[in-house]
Amino acid sequence: MVLASIVTLVVLCAAVTALVARSAWVVAEPDEWLLSVRNGRVVRAGIGIALLRRPGDTVARFSSTVQRVRFSVNARTREHLAVRVEGFILWSIAGNAEAAFRAVSKLGIVNLNLARTGLRNRSHLLTTPQHHAFQALLAAEVRAHLSSLALRDLLTEPRTLLSGLAERFEALSESLGIRIERTELLDLEPTDEGLLRDLSARSEEAVREEAETVRMATADRLRSERAASAAREAVEATRARLAKVDANRQVELREAEAATERKLAEEAGALSILHSHREREELLLSAELDRMRRTAEAERDAALTRSAVEEQKSQAVRDLEIAKLVTERTTAALGAWPIRDAKWVSVGDGSPLTSIAGVLEGVRALVAPHSAMRRE
Repeated sequence: MVLASIVTLVVLCAAVTALVARSAWVVAEPDEWLLSVRNGRVVRAGIGIALLRRPGDTVARFSSTVQRVRFSVNARTREHLAVRVEGFILWSIAGNAEAAFRAVSKLGIVNLNLARTGLRNRSHLLTTPQHHAFQALLAAEVRAHLSSLALRDLLTEPRTLLSGLAERFEALSESLGIRIERTELLDLEPTDEGLLRDLSARSEEAVREEAETVRMATADRLRSERAASAAREAVEATRARLAKVDANRQVELREAEAATERKLAEEAGALSILHSHREREELLLSAELDRMRRTAEAERDAALTRSAVEEQKSQAVRDLEIAKLVTERTTAALGAWPIRDAKWVSVGDGSPLTSIAGVLEGVRALVAPHSAMRRE
């Protein structure tokens, strides 16, 4: 009986020890935060870690996924005009232990190690009341920011509202220990439909006026571009004409230069031919003058020779030669006359021979003075 009691006690102690160890060893999923808090301070924190909880420690385990909170706010602008804004934010727990502890303590993050009352999904961080409280915080920030903006600015530049909300949400997230991943606007419009119609009418008129201005500006630009294009085409055409005229002038100048060169070449050829003719004529003239000089010299020498020969002849020989010459000339003259039938007619008492002797004597009397003059 004692042994049985001891065995039972040992088994009971082992079971209690296993139960205590099991409750003390806490493991977080890869998408979960795990915080160990001792005396109000974070001892260890991380995502997807495991730790051994000591007696007196508080362990909080919650999701690390990105959360979505939507807001719908009725607010007033700087002109006290009612508007309605809808949007949402994406947020998550900041990535350090102190921020995670601040989020747990201020937002009331659901501890998955405890009862899950009011939690529809383990990936949610807030229960329904806490979710509504967070939405109220966001709505307060949206109203505060809208009160400083004009309606026209909200409608024409919604990005201004978005950037301002992002800045305000960033300051809020620092105090809550969370990180705002993204801020988006879904809708922004006045709650008064009449005001919306008036704004739409003014916007439509402004759009029409802007469209007309754009059309007029476009027409002016097109006219300017056409004028500039026409001017460029005119300039290009003028340049082309000038280039063509210049090319034609260059061609004419080259042709004129070629013609001038040909004319100069022809004139040079003509001058060369003229010089050749002149040189030839000068050579011929020089040859002719030389020939005439030699002929004159030869005739002079012949005349001097004849004169010397004549001077060496006796008077009787000269008289005989003269008589012979007279006879030959007389015979030649008589032979040249067209006489068919000749008769000798004597006038006076002399015979024909006496008449011929008288003629010869007369010729000698005429030639004698010339011979004397030649000898002198």
